[in-house]
Amino acid sequence: MDFSLKCAYAHGTSALRTHLINMSDKQIQLTWPCFKILKEKWKGKVELQGVSLVVLSFFRDEQKAVQLANLVKSAGGMLGAAVCCAENGGDPNDDWTTCDRDRDVLLDRVFTLAKERDLDLDFHVDENGNERAKGLLYIARKTIQYGYQDRVVCGHCCSLCYQGDQDLEVTMKAAKDAGVTVVSLPLVNQWTQDRDQQGRRTPRWRGVTLLHELRGKGIPVAMASDNTRDQFFAYGDLDMLEVFNQGCRMAHLDRPYQDWATTVGSVPADAMHLPHHGRIAPGLPANMVLFKARGYSELLARPQWDRVVLRHGVAIDAEVPDYSELDTVPNERRYTADQPSPVPSEPPSMPHPKSPDDVPDSVPDLTSGAKSAGKGRRGWTLDQ
Repeated sequence: MDFSLKCAYAHGTSALRTHLINMSDKQIQLTWPCFKILKEKWKGKVELQGVSLVVLSFFRDEQKAVQLANLVKSAGGMLGAAVCCAENGGDPNDDWTTCDRDRDVLLDRVFTLAKERDLDLDFHVDENGNERAKGLLYIARKTIQYGYQDRVVCGHCCSLCYQGDQDLEVTMKAAKDAGVTVVSLPLVNQWTQDRDQQGRRTPRWRGVTLLHELRGKGIPVAMASDNTRDQFFAYGDLDMLEVFNQGCRMAHLDRPYQDWATTVGSVPADAMHLPHHGRIAPGLPANMVLFKARGYSELLARPQWDRVVLRHGVAIDAEVPDYSELDTVPNERRYTADQPSPVPSEPPSMPHPKSPDDVPDSVPDLTSGAKSAGKGRRGWTLDQ
């Protein structure tokens, strides 16, 4: 995790939101103390926010749900859950994230726990290509019911691409009324969605959500890097310029480019309630990134390794860390050109094992994976 923060800071990140997998007691006991240590260590450099991430069915155990919510509150974090996010998300047989038989009760519990403790909510939603996955709609309606407007983030929302026009209109209206911020993860979702497990079929779908349509309805949209060098996406370096660059290409965000710059700046900053981040204005700190480019074509044509990161008007001297820093990490896997980082034979369409029985008792590595959303970034802490 510290390695990730070094990368993000050197590239110009001023705030980052990380999702901590909390499916087992050991994971909970490990991730939050680590998070608090790093939050204090990076204070003044990177504003770090933490979200507890479990599947929706986790909230069936009311005692554990209360304990987790209390821990999140004490750590200054946010509550989260994966809704309709499995490979078969939306199917009544998905009793892990769709939870057809008691979804309403479980979402009520999530919102009640959050509201009682004044916690923001951050969901992983509809990370699949299933028309029946309508987690965004369910969450938006609960947001309105509980008066939680402008305090809810929904990431992924891939299945919107498969909704019929009428259903899509209903969902987007609910999301707009709820003040939900939708975060697209273009890098990982183009990598995992519509994947042939045998590697013999080219994907027909890019995996990104409906950025143009959502923004056209007045719904705040952001982009994020999501998983970085982990089992879901083996690449990336927590560089938001890369996210913006690739997002523009995948989703055709060029009419014009500058209208979309807020997806990696002020929009995620607002979702994180950080009004001094992600924008330049008189009276605000001079925190920005300078590039040697005279326009968007030049900006997006090169990786811009010679960028200058300013903090309070002064250039920082941070550099991206060398990968050798990971050599002492237990269980760190290394791959050569002859042994490339593998893609899972069945890449999950949600960032969790397929069933509760598959959840590991311990977290093998907390040094690198993360995902980011503009000046307010969102991230995984697992790297294997």
